[in-house]
Amino acid sequence: MKTRTTLAFICIATILATGCNLAQIVAGPTPTATMIPTATATFTRTPTPTRTLRPTWTLGPTYTPRPTYTPRPTSTPTAVKPKLPSSAALMLQDLPTGFEALSKDDMSRLKLSESELAKSFSSTTSQGSAQNLTAFINSSKVEIVISLILYPLSPLEKVSVDLLFDKPDEALKAFAAGMASSTGSAKPQITPLPGADKIGDKSVGGTFPSDQLQIDMVVSRRGTAMAMVFTFYRSGTRPSVSAIELAKILDGRLVTALK
Repeated sequence: MKTRTTLAFICIATILATGCNLAQIVAGPTPTATMIPTATATFTRTPTPTRTLRPTWTLGPTYTPRPTYTPRPTSTPTAVKPKLPSSAALMLQDLPTGFEALSKDDMSRLKLSESELAKSFSSTTSQGSAQNLTAFINSSKVEIVISLILYPLSPLEKVSVDLLFDKPDEALKAFAAGMASSTGSAKPQITPLPGADKIGDKSVGGTFPSDQLQIDMVVSRRGTAMAMVFTFYRSGTRPSVSAIELAKILDGRLVTALK
């Protein structure tokens, strides 16, 4: 008995000396805890599918139609008729004292224009253009002097004018009829003017009444130019200047201009 007691004390002392827990001895060894790994949810990202772009539609080059070539109409150039120098005309210095040049307004009121006067001779010449119209007036004596040139005459017109001048009566009737037609007046009775047939290459002249005036007219041809001189004065009086003398002066200026 004593021996068992002694052994018991020895065991207790040993336990105390080694720091053993009596409860552990009684209960037995403490089971070791085994760690169970926690399952970690792994998120696998599904890749976004790559968007496949449709091919870009490329337009082909736009067809630009070529402009249709429209040929320009062939223009026929208008022939420029030659002009005489302004010196080939009657001038104020050729007239007696008392005359003055008519202004453009006065000529317009009297319906004096190159185109209107040229109509009087349209049956004889149409190729020549009316040029170098001059007009003068003596108000105190009621006299008017007018001169005009048709230039250039065609070769055919030169022949026809000469043939007409060879018959003065017919020529004067034709000119008188032309003047009446252009002015709208009655056809006048024209009388040949003595001495009017010796000017230039060919010439003719006459006198005829018109209302209260008397008109002397001289028409002459020099080369390709046809010159006309008219003097207006009161009926029953003598003009202060002769149409024949003025026609000679104008013819001399044409000789110089046509050289």
